[in-house]
This record gives sequence, C-alpha cells and structure tokens, in this order.
Amino acid sequence: MRETSAGFVLHRQDYRETSRILRCYTREHGRVDLLCKGCRSGRKNSLVVEPFRIYEMSWSGRSELKTLSQAEEMAVFPVSRSSECLYCGFYINELLSNLTRSGEADDQIFDLYKDTLSQLSANSDEDIQPILRRFELSLLQCLGYGIALDIEQDGITPVQPDARYGFHFDQGLYRINGNEKYLVHGDTLLALQQGRYTNDRQVSEARTFMRHIIRYYLSGVTIHSRKLFA
Repeated sequence: MRETSAGFVLHRQDYRETSRILRCYTREHGRVDLLCKGCRSGRKNSLVVEPFRIYEMSWSGRSELKTLSQAEEMAVFPVSRSSECLYCGFYINELLSNLTRSGEADDQIFDLYKDTLSQLSANSDEDIQPILRRFELSLLQCLGYGIALDIEQDGITPVQPDARYGFHFDQGLYRINGNEKYLVHGDTLLALQQGRYTNDRQVSEARTFMRHIIRYYLSGVTIHSRKLFA
C-alpha cells in the first residue's frame, strides 16, 4: 500500500553501497523509517533528501522498513546559516527521533518542529536558547509529560521567585530550605514558563533544569549534538 505525507528527515544512515535508511517525521504517520535506494549512487535521477527541508513523501512496502519512492521538496529552512544554529537543528532532530514513537502521528508536534526550524532560521544566535527551551517544553507537553512551572508540588502554592527548588518526577517542584542542594531558582522557573529571561543565570539554570528533565525521559539514550552546543 502506498502512503503519502509531508515530512522531514531527522536522521540518515548509510546502507549498503548506494542507499540510506532515513528516519523521518511526517504529518500523517508520525515517525517512520524509510529506505532510500540508490540515493548515494550519484545518478542523475536518484532521490536526494536532506535534513531541514520539508518534502511531500511517498513510500510503500510490506515490511516494517518501507521504501521511499518519491520526495518533492516543498520548503527549505536555512539553519546552516551559523554553526550554533545548525547544531541546535541537529539537537531537536535527535529529541524528536528518540522521544517520539514509530507510527504515532501528532499535528501539534509536526507544526512545533516546523515552527522551531523557522525560528532558528530567522533569529540571531543570542535568541537560540529561548527557542530551544520552548521546543523542549512544548514537545514534552505534546507527549504527555508537561511540567507545571508555576506551582509547587502541593498543587496550590505558587512558585516564589526568590525561593530555590528541586524536582520530583512523580510529584513536581519542591522548595529547598537551608543549605540543601538545589536545582533551580523560582525566578528561573517563571522565566522558563514565560519564555523571557532577564539575566545569564536564568538562561544557564533553565538549560540545566531542562537537561535534567529530558535526560529522565530519554532513559539512557545519549544526545550527541548536546555536547556541541545545546
């Protein structure tokens, strides 16, 4: 049966002499792995598919690994305009590749990814960290792992800007007293929720906090691009 959908390439892996296995995220079918035959052959009519471009894709096959038959480029997102922006593009690709499940479509995730690529392509390098934090939070929300950043674990007490907090995955944010080790300040949590940061400490703490959260849901999977920038 032939399937068709708009989609992006998240990851490419060389396969045999001239082919590649593509991990893609599509609007209609979610994450799919596709065999792109002959794409490394250099032949004139061979399919060429690249990351950070949206394609109208067609594929078919009876096995779990389907075969890509057509990929018509619809739009290009120039995230390679800077090395920082490119590394961040690889980072969100890895998150999408490892946190989503095969065959589970989600329009919100598809549009979130597309919008984030557009923002990375258009904004200055100074704006990249807030863009990444928005993507991380929104992706977790779409996957059912949303975090209440403005309420303590009792579900009633508002997060206080001048307080310090730790985080339990089954309970939420709890206030740190005395000299106990803490994870994040309250003002950083509120800045993270609003997407607006007033100082470098908030930017740094928000990154550390989200790394802590995402590491848990990755269940041991290493995100290689994170070592470069994110």
